[in-house]
Amino acid sequence: MPANKRIGEADTVFVLEEGATLRNVIIGADQGEGIYCLGACTLEFVWFEDVCEDAISIKGDGTANIIGGGAYGASDKVIQHNGCGHVNVINFYAEDYGKVYRSCGNCKGNCARSVNMEGVTAVNGGELMGINTNMGDKATYDNNCYPKVQCQAYEGCDKSNGDCEPVKLGEC
Repeated sequence: MPANKRIGEADTVFVLEEGATLRNVIIGADQGEGIYCLGACTLEFVWFEDVCEDAISIKGDGTANIIGGGAYGASDKVIQHNGCGHVNVINFYAEDYGKVYRSCGNCKGNCARSVNMEGVTAVNGGELMGINTNMGDKATYDNNCYPKVQCQAYEGCDKSNGDCEPVKLGEC
């Protein structure tokens, strides 16, 4: 995938509708986007060999469950949470990543989101999760193995009010 190409739904390997479940899948290298969840969804034992943009983008509201599976080579985010809702990440593996989970820092109409991570193993990366504390985001976590920061707080913003970027604060 060329570095300067804008990536979107047309470049996505799987687009999951409300209530969908995807299990026992390996997504190889050179994909634009891995999976879009347009509503509540469940991913079970889904693996990403080499993440290009984001492995998983939670676009819709509701609860997304990511159980087992893992991702390698995500220079930025593994899981991008744009919708308003909750994400459970259970027994997931990430290696060579920037962030395993990130709540959208500058979406239009930005909203409060929540994430629960347990039993996650993260190797050779940065933040396990990043949330916007000023937007009301909440994070719960237990029994994770990570190299640097478990929970990074950000001051998120809303692009509806003009162009903006989130500001990194301290740990959650």
